[in-house]
Amino acid sequence: MLHGCGGCCFLVVLIVALCCAGVVAGAIYVSTNAPDAPLSANFVPSAAQAQAFQSVLDTAKANAAQQNWFWLRFDQNQLSSWMALQGESFAEEHGNTFPFTDVQIAIDDGAFLFYAKLQYPDYETLSLPLEVKIEPQIDSAGVFGFDIVTVDVGGFKLPDFVITTVEDQFEALLVQPFEELGQTVIFYPETLSADNGVFEVQGYVQ
Repeated sequence: MLHGCGGCCFLVVLIVALCCAGVVAGAIYVSTNAPDAPLSANFVPSAAQAQAFQSVLDTAKANAAQQNWFWLRFDQNQLSSWMALQGESFAEEHGNTFPFTDVQIAIDDGAFLFYAKLQYPDYETLSLPLEVKIEPQIDSAGVFGFDIVTVDVGGFKLPDFVITTVEDQFEALLVQPFEELGQTVIFYPETLSADNGVFEVQGYVQ
């Protein structure tokens, strides 16, 4: 004990140490109970696949502007690669954050299964695997939206902003490009499909 300290310094050090230990223990617990990567534990994003996704999106938007009709179709490898390589910069361009690494997105059973590792802001070496199940939906008026069905991060509750971040990213990526045309966007509910690794939807603008 330091001379003249009276034990206060020791208590401060002890509290800090216990807090750090708690964070580490929590991270270990989450990792142990964490969801598995939906595509592959060894998934490597492809620049070519990411470009293929961007081309699909650009073509759909151009068709909407020129023909008032569009068809959007891409697969889970294209979307995963794009989100892993471009997700952070895209989010920043739209005023959002994207605190994720190792992103993968499976498409099956009518839903997107967003998997990533959430970076803990004060501990660069810690990351928490999470999985968010998102169902794309189109209402009777042709409005496209997303419904967060489940969130899995090893039994821990995520801050609301993390869930909102994921939802905002999908909204900005798949809906806003058509809304930016300045016309009413109508999606056809009967064309919506998210299954067997492939997503597709058709719509028009008026």
